[in-house]
Amino acid sequence: MNWIKRLLGVVGGHVQRLSLRRSSPSSADRTMTQTRIGPHSRDVGLKSLDAARNTTTETNGVSASSNHGNALETLVATLTQGAYRDKMAAAEALGQLGDARAVDPLLQSLSADGPSLQTAAATALGKLGDKRAVEPLMTFLCAMSDFKREAAAEALGQLGEPQWRQCIHGRSDDFERLAATHDPRLVNPLIKTLLEDSPNQTKQSIAKALGEWGDTRAVEPLIRHLTWGWSGNWPVFARALGKLGDVRAVEPLIKALRSNCGGNEGAAVALGELGDVRAVKPLIELLSDIEPNVRRRAAEALGKLGEPKWGELVRGDEKDFARLAVDQGQSDMLIKTLNNCHSDSLQRIYAIQGLTQLQCTDAVTHIIEALSASNSSVCVAAAEALGQSGDIRALDPLINALTLEGNGRHDYDPADIVEAAAKALGELGEPCAADPLVCTLGHPTPSVRIAAAKSLGRLGNAQWAGLVKGDDGDYARLGKSGDSRAVAPLVKALMWGGSCRAADALGILGDARAADALVQAIDRWPDDAEGIPDEGYIGLRPSEVICNAAIRALGELGDPRAIPHLRRWQTYHHRNPWFREESSRLLKKMRIT
Repeated sequence: MNWIKRLLGVVGGHVQRLSLRRSSPSSADRTMTQTRIGPHSRDVGLKSLDAARNTTTETNGVSASSNHGNALETLVATLTQGAYRDKMAAAEALGQLGDARAVDPLLQSLSADGPSLQTAAATALGKLGDKRAVEPLMTFLCAMSDFKREAAAEALGQLGEPQWRQCIHGRSDDFERLAATHDPRLVNPLIKTLLEDSPNQTKQSIAKALGEWGDTRAVEPLIRHLTWGWSGNWPVFARALGKLGDVRAVEPLIKALRSNCGGNEGAAVALGELGDVRAVKPLIELLSDIEPNVRRRAAEALGKLGEPKWGELVRGDEKDFARLAVDQGQSDMLIKTLNNCHSDSLQRIYAIQGLTQLQCTDAVTHIIEALSASNSSVCVAAAEALGQSGDIRALDPLINALTLEGNGRHDYDPADIVEAAAKALGELGEPCAADPLVCTLGHPTPSVRIAAAKSLGRLGNAQWAGLVKGDDGDYARLGKSGDSRAVAPLVKALMWGGSCRAADALGILGDARAADALVQAIDRWPDDAEGIPDEGYIGLRPSEVICNAAIRALGELGDPRAIPHLRRWQTYHHRNPWFREESSRLLKKMRIT
């Protein structure tokens, strides 16, 4: 490579002075021996240097142009056949040599292997100043290599097109600035880059530019990429095809819609812009897509195709399916949405509401199944719809829903479902729902108790509304009611909610049927007297409070199973005297000494 630089210096000086100084043979030979170049290019270089050393001034009869021609041939030969590093040096040297005969070899090197050589050739072409290099360098402006683009922009600036220096910064956003120029000479180079393995952002910038320019040469390449590669590119390619306005894109876009490839939104927009009636049916089918934006774009496209009514029905919200089904009197679409567990919960809710609005009796079984959905909001909507339906088939599922418990999901609140089921049973008006609703009066959630009491009032049991008001006194009032039916809700409150107030109320109610439940409560929440500090009742743990309340209620009922526990109370010297006093009172009541 050094010998090329030496040769360039010799020739350059000769051109300037029209003569060459005689070079030292030993120095030249030593330089060639020390330089690491390819064998072939070394031989060519030696011959060229020998010619340069044997060249004298014009008085010796050798012309400067002859030496110049020999150097050009040597450099061109090295550019085409030398080692890679020598090729790069030869390209640089040819640019400095300033001979137009070097343009063609350098243009060929633009397509050679190796980006470094291509960049060197582009730089050399800029220095030569030959306009023949403009078009090939325009292709280089769209190359993937940052260095290639920078070299091409600099070279084109030297060739009278300095505007490209403002577009090329050696970054990924170069393509956006190139696209903004709307220069038609860039269409083919951009298409070439689009077809290469370029980054997704680059592909999107190019596709967007080609669509805005309106050059139909881009139609076929964009169609090829419509459903190929990363799905995030497809909407951009589809919209670009729509802007090009070429009917060749209609069928590929329709095919993309039906393949559900991920570019449906962009394809819908494009079909609307193309204005071809062949797209009407596929776009109507797209109105049931799960993605709101896709549905809205399809409706907008149909409006451009002479079908404006869809824009009123489909707005890209959760009520789209309900409005469509009600308008067309069809329940199949709503049932499909409701049964799809992957549908958005709001879509399923509005599907339920749409089916209710249609008064579709065939949908009742599907709504009943929705009562067991994993999302409590869907379950609530299903319960409300079943109550409005008045269908007797909903009775047993709603009664079963009164006993639901949590499933551990953050979006599942059983209390909401139980409350909705209680209200729905009141709307159904079936008397056989009274007993399950009475049992629900013991639910730990106040709003559920109130809903059950109101529904019982609609079933002819208005007395419960006066007893249950959703406050802490509900259980006490049930205990004082003297109604034997209050046993069930109080037992439920004790066993489900762990309420000591419910245990006290059972003792006040005095119904022996509660005894077994009280014994179970004592076993579930045992009274561990060990380790209790001498702070009386205040030191008791919550479980012990429930247990002691159940023991006391069992004693009030006069059940002998309370005796061992009451006798143990008499030994609680380290606790509140209340235990000894109560145990004495209850044992005396039971006539136990």
